[in-house]
Amino acid sequence: MSGFADNWRELSGDNLWTGLLDPLNSDLRRYIIHYGERAGAIDDVFIDGKLIAAKKPQFVGLPRYGKANLFEEVGLVKGNPYSYDVKNYVYGSPKLPHRTSNLMAYVAVSTDSGSIALGRRDILIAWRGTKLKSELDVDKVTKLRSAPQIVGHENAAAMVHSGWFDYYTHVDARAPKNKTTSCRDQVLAAVRTLVNEYAEKEDFELSITITGRGTGAAFAILSGMDIVCNSYNSPTTDTEKACLVTAIVFGAPRVGNEAFATLQSTQDMLQILRVTNELDPMPKLLPAQEYYKKIGEEVRLNTINSPFLKNPKDHAHELEVYLHGIAAQQGVNGAFNSTGFRDILMVNKTLDGLKDDHKVVPAIWVLHKFMVQDDNGKWAMKDDPVDEV
Repeated sequence: MSGFADNWRELSGDNLWTGLLDPLNSDLRRYIIHYGERAGAIDDVFIDGKLIAAKKPQFVGLPRYGKANLFEEVGLVKGNPYSYDVKNYVYGSPKLPHRTSNLMAYVAVSTDSGSIALGRRDILIAWRGTKLKSELDVDKVTKLRSAPQIVGHENAAAMVHSGWFDYYTHVDARAPKNKTTSCRDQVLAAVRTLVNEYAEKEDFELSITITGRGTGAAFAILSGMDIVCNSYNSPTTDTEKACLVTAIVFGAPRVGNEAFATLQSTQDMLQILRVTNELDPMPKLLPAQEYYKKIGEEVRLNTINSPFLKNPKDHAHELEVYLHGIAAQQGVNGAFNSTGFRDILMVNKTLDGLKDDHKVVPAIWVLHKFMVQDDNGKWAMKDDPVDEV
């Protein structure tokens, strides 16, 4: 195990992950889990009114933690050398009658100590997936459309999912946080500021990593193309000084047509790694016969083979099931081993996914009092609670 700092370019796909995918390289396992946990943070901070009911309905769609303490609140500080500071929350407004602004993503940047551990200064963007009932209407708008803002007018043949494009680009004067800017505007502005700032410092090499699950993966792919095609990965003072952009995504649906996929394949500074679970229906949506095409490289899982999961098909799209697969599966469609990459109790973070003989209560994150994190960052079950006298 050589660690991230020594081979981050290889782990970020600079060589298309050649020789690392099957069997899955141990450093790449840890790397994917690292970004998967950061994708989980945007889900954990989002108030959806389901797992933990909002105190007031108007809080739905907003973050439950401030930027400064997000990673501490979701357990990504203790024992974790890959430290980041969250710089921006990003809000979007769906092109629907609801006129709301919803938290869509965060933009963070690695600290000095985190940059040493990572081997470079990493700008991190994490997009969340569909969490609100109204967003299902967005997902259903599957007609392909051109995306000149993202890929340029010269690439008019490259077409994308209309619903996600509209959500990504929509400005609504009646939406509180999107009166003058879309989530696209907000994320690009944040990236521009950070790229300019840290390119000028020249203390570390720079990278941009984007992550998300489900529709969050779709937004990660859209924003990755946007950043590279419009040179937001270059400082404004030197457009030739572009940094590598990598999207590491989970359960990603198809986002665009063949021309869109082909255009991505020509972008040397954008690499996409899709982690897919054979049981997950999401990557199979928008099939090829409807002109949608797969994009990037792929890590394939099949969690039906896990001896730890109670009903593997029930939670195949859940992030913690994906991270369990990355940690434990040995080869494509291979056996599962309990390894030190990730504790299996994390499967039950928000689910009832583990077999009962593991004696892990369901939804331990929701019932936070049942979990404790030690100084090394390892989660464990607390002792059984007792009734107060």
